[in-house]
Amino acid sequence: LEVFEGMPKGQQRTNALSSISSVWMQSDPEAALAWMASLPPSDRMRALEGGMWQFIHNDVKQAAKLLESLPPGRSSHHYSNVATQWVQSDPDAAMKWVEGLPAGQGKSQAISGIIGQLSQSDPQKAAAFLKEAGINRQTSYQVGQIVANWGATDRAAALKWMEGLDLQGDERRNAVTNMVSQWANQDAEEAAKYVLKLTDDKEQQNAVISLVGGWANNDPDGAWRWVESSLQGDARTKALGALIQNLSHQDLETAVTIYDKTVSTLSGEEIDKHFSHVATQITSYWTQYDPNGAGEWVTTMPEGKQRTNAIRQLVDNWGDYDVEGAANFVLTLNEGKERDQAVETLVR
Repeated sequence: LEVFEGMPKGQQRTNALSSISSVWMQSDPEAALAWMASLPPSDRMRALEGGMWQFIHNDVKQAAKLLESLPPGRSSHHYSNVATQWVQSDPDAAMKWVEGLPAGQGKSQAISGIIGQLSQSDPQKAAAFLKEAGINRQTSYQVGQIVANWGATDRAAALKWMEGLDLQGDERRNAVTNMVSQWANQDAEEAAKYVLKLTDDKEQQNAVISLVGGWANNDPDGAWRWVESSLQGDARTKALGALIQNLSHQDLETAVTIYDKTVSTLSGEEIDKHFSHVATQITSYWTQYDPNGAGEWVTTMPEGKQRTNAIRQLVDNWGDYDVEGAANFVLTLNEGKERDQAVETLVR
């Protein structure tokens, strides 16, 4: 403490605050809190941030009491940590604590923490608690999480529960999207059947993108076949874009194969509209380990927005660690607007 008190304001002092409070909270939380109370307000909050996590794990009930005495705006994120920790050891006590909290961000965070934990260990209990607590935009995503976990043992009951909720608009779309994403990891083909039965266009569109994203984690070829055989028009195009983006950082070869085959069937306008950002993402990942290969690929693209953006992404990433290599690539481009933009990126 003597060393700390002699420190000038700055990052070193802030780091020391966190270290002292974290260690002290483990051995003597009462003394640590008394010390924090003697600090100026800004230092007090920094010290509390450093020690709160440790306090929650050592004595969650006391941590809950402490939270209620703090200004809600600066400490609301800790409510989730308290609820998550407490519900593992005593779910009924944790839920009773949350029910007694005043409405606000802290209570919403605590509800989310309880649902996040309970949905894995006891999804039916999580469903009852969430319905009682009330569903809002923030917790609507967790409806999908509950249904996905509950569905592992009784999908019919889980879906029936969700359909019985008064979910409208974005709240329902959030629930369905999150549910389908997790369901895709459990049984993608069954999730696909559910998605095709959705009647709201926007809800189905979001669910399709969520489905192929989750499906690609385990069976990218199966996801690709499903999109090609089950979807048409813009729905197919958007789903393929989502599939390629998901694969670009885990199976680049398959992502490039799907991209090349897809764009070969589209007009330049359709490519620029739906796939410009997809090409940029592929290029970004590819450049990290094989910039020459990425360069060869982007220069085979037809002219247009997607090619220009991909080249600029390539030069930008490549130049971060090998500016000479990026410069040599730029010199291989034909004179014109495309090269001018690449030069601008390189110089910047």
